[in-house]
Amino acid sequence: MAEAPPFQRSASLPLDSPPGLGPAGSPPQEDHAAGRRLPTRLSVWLPATAVVASVGAVLGWYGVSLSDLGLFSLYVVFCCALPGVLWIRALYRRAHTLPEEIALGVTLGYALEALAHMPARAIGAPLLVVAWPIGTYVLFLAVPRLRGRWRSESRTGGTPLWWSWSVAVIVICLILWTAIDFFGTQALTRPAITTSSVDTHAHLAAAGWITEMEPLVLLSRLAALVVLLGAVGRRITGSRGGALAALAGTVFVAAPGLYAGTGAGPVRPWMSPSQAFGALLFAPIVLLLLDLLGDRRRSRGHWVLLAVMLLAVVGAKAIYLPLLAAGLAAVVMVETARRFWLPRRALAALGMTVGFLVFARLVPFGGARQGADPLSIRHGAWGDRVGVSEAAELPWAFPPGVTLLGGLITWCGMLGLLHRPRLFLRSSVVLVLGMSAAVLGFGHSGLSQGDFLQTGRPYLAMVTVAGLAAIVRRAGVTVGAVVCAVVTGVAAVLAIRLLCDVRVPLAPGQDDIVLYVPYVALLGVALLAVAVLRVARQSRLRTMALVLCLVTAAGTPAAWFARVLPGTSGSPEAGVRLSNGTAPSSAQSLAMTMLKPDVAGGCPPTTWSDLRA
Repeated sequence: MAEAPPFQRSASLPLDSPPGLGPAGSPPQEDHAAGRRLPTRLSVWLPATAVVASVGAVLGWYGVSLSDLGLFSLYVVFCCALPGVLWIRALYRRAHTLPEEIALGVTLGYALEALAHMPARAIGAPLLVVAWPIGTYVLFLAVPRLRGRWRSESRTGGTPLWWSWSVAVIVICLILWTAIDFFGTQALTRPAITTSSVDTHAHLAAAGWITEMEPLVLLSRLAALVVLLGAVGRRITGSRGGALAALAGTVFVAAPGLYAGTGAGPVRPWMSPSQAFGALLFAPIVLLLLDLLGDRRRSRGHWVLLAVMLLAVVGAKAIYLPLLAAGLAAVVMVETARRFWLPRRALAALGMTVGFLVFARLVPFGGARQGADPLSIRHGAWGDRVGVSEAAELPWAFPPGVTLLGGLITWCGMLGLLHRPRLFLRSSVVLVLGMSAAVLGFGHSGLSQGDFLQTGRPYLAMVTVAGLAAIVRRAGVTVGAVVCAVVTGVAAVLAIRLLCDVRVPLAPGQDDIVLYVPYVALLGVALLAVAVLRVARQSRLRTMALVLCLVTAAGTPAAWFARVLPGTSGSPEAGVRLSNGTAPSSAQSLAMTMLKPDVAGGCPPTTWSDLRA
């Protein structure tokens, strides 16, 4: 098959291109006039100041001293952020905004620190990890071509204030959420820290050696992760508004709450240090791929950065690699079928990913088997839905069936792309869908399939928002009509919970088929809505848009409303003790009740045995 240039008009073109959008591989060129009404330097830095103040206040509340906080701040700035930013300016050339440049720099700094820590620790001198930032400073001061990288070329004033404040609010919510839900129930000092639910990796180890602080207080990655996901969201959805909606969906997404007696809760992957660190390192990989798979020529620095981040992910959360390989393989197959040529950049990225995957299998994991195990999500905590402890007792179709139905409700907005099928074939969409589909094909020896499920969640939210926005805009649906559809979806879920009254775990002897009854009822509501809209002479496109809004609202929005229904059981604070051994106060109990997911949300508050009937 003949070889041809890389993708044309494919990778990161906005899904529905309004006027003013930039070329592929770059975020849309929006009109920022409204966002520049307060152009003063003080107003630009206020959102970041609010985030820093929130981190300081939270850590101070939980006993972190000012000296420790100051030491850690110096460590982040001078050992991670600043040297990382210098390398970003040299390799990535010009970030689109200053926050994006800083977030990329912090992430690259973490990655290089982790990679430097491993050989330093191997030779018994862990403090040698500081050689990499010192060497960076020397290099960028001594080499004339690199001296100019001390000066930023990003568009400092190109970020609207509403966007900066929105991102800041999301980060602050994550910080407070983490504080209430994690710091309030986990020990933060030794020796009790050894019994906490904590993963360890090279970055935490290096930070601990340099700052001599307990690793659990390292929260700075949350801000960088949100900023990077916002940058990816802009490239996929084509606008800041779409990216903001995707960020909100990522942070606050909850499992559909169709079962009575329980309140479906949000998924919180950032509570796992290794999962949060892996997500942080993976976000720049997706960002780089969207740039590389566009039709613009990219520098070799992009490929160097991709290689570094892939190697860092090997040590942070290697589960991202097989899923990324599946997504890139899907891109290669789709683009080859569409254009009858081999997409060279996608093939190169796939080759790099597979190479690092083999390296991860042979070196860090010593050949341990973490291979394919189709529908392995059947195992583990799913047994508590039906009150059994052995996976062999589960009906074969139950867990994957309910899981897929819940995912279809939550992410059904992406079906809005079907009104223009070529949108579904964009490489950004194919990459996300390929990664997500591969989730069901892999297993884990420690039954940590939940980590696989969380890997593609932020990017599914972006494609979902893009699909909803595309079909709503194309159908000319008004804001009022969208609100009516959302209210109908939420009301339908609350009615289904009340009328069907299906409770989990199931009572002994109860037929498993009742678990599907609420989903069948919701399908009936969707079909009834289709019939009503068609009788009202609504077009097919408008009908599809409104029904997708209704069903999407039956997921996360309805789940949050369901949490406050009377009679919700499975109180998350039951059996929870604070780090000092005392029971939570009434205010803390209320906060944990509202924030912690229970059995219907797929995440246990204490142990699954405590929640059995």
